[in-house]
Amino acid sequence: YAPAFRPQLVDRKSKKPGDEIISKPEKSVEPDLDPECTFRPKITQLARERQGRPFAELGPGDMKRREARRAKAAEEQRRQEAGQLKSPQVNSYNGVQGRLRLRENADTLMERIEKKRVAERARCQNELKSRQQKEEAQCSFKPEVKSAPAWISRMAASRRSARESVREDVDDDEDAPLPQRSEWR
Repeated sequence: YAPAFRPQLVDRKSKKPGDEIISKPEKSVEPDLDPECTFRPKITQLARERQGRPFAELGPGDMKRREARRAKAAEEQRRQEAGQLKSPQVNSYNGVQGRLRLRENADTLMERIEKKRVAERARCQNELKSRQQKEEAQCSFKPEVKSAPAWISRMAASRRSARESVREDVDDDEDAPLPQRSEWR
């Protein structure tokens, strides 16, 4: 721990460039081998110091072995790719059909899908109606809704037809200003 405002130097920073000690590389000591392993190769000092050979310096036997390994790896890769591109193996299950029945009725597939969709919608609507009925059965207040008198229905229909005729007139004459509502006070 260093007191506040007193930085400490790291050891490697405090060494000067000329202080390095040049040491000889120590001989590698062989690690302790498993007692069951009895084979110990005898490698001469000259062989230990020798560098590995580049491919250009390999002899004809080495080149042949290398080419054979390459060819074997390429053949294995071709076999794997061919196995992946094969058509899948289809098992027969004695009378069990697929859900879509494509082999038997491929032409009617879209019609069957649409029928199922319509049936599912109808089922959902029936379920929704039954839920609403259950909720309404729990309610104690049930208002009575009466239809409007005939003269009010006639007024509403005439108002709708007048509004539609005004819109048609506006569509015919686009340059004309839109009718304004009269202000009632």
